[in-house]
Amino acid sequence: MKILITAGGTTEPIDTVRGITNFATGSLGKFTAEEFLEHGHHVILLAG
Repeated sequence: MKILITAGGTTEPIDTVRGITNFATGSLGKFTAEEFLEHGHHVILLAG
């Protein structure tokens, strides 16, 4: 199975000056990708 996982912080613009952001580390996405890899799946991890 091919799996795409996105992980890490994001920023969503409110207007041209302001934005909403979070400080996610991406560790849960990394852990999830490792688990799928251990079970023989093809994984792409996009981390920011």
